[in-house]
Amino acid sequence: MLDITSRTSSYRIGASCNGLKDWMQNRAMELAEEKYNKDYYDLPDHLQTEVYNQAEADYTDHYAAQIDAAYDRMTEERLLSQSDEG
Repeated sequence: MLDITSRTSSYRIGASCNGLKDWMQNRAMELAEEKYNKDYYDLPDHLQTEVYNQAEADYTDHYAAQIDAAYDRMTEERLLSQSDEG
């Protein structure tokens, strides 16, 4: 059985390791339920790996969207402050 709690130890993507682990663990459990209508730990190893890899990809997309939103906010604030000065 694949232990999803130990696979995140080497990932540091700008978030706390516990937050990352919790997010991906929750997402893997959601995906197992959505895709296979089973608890994550009831899936065979190959499906656990598939679901966990999808959770990793989903986290990357989620985190990238947060970065993009922060960048857009900062750009907008900078443009507004420049227009106020000018």
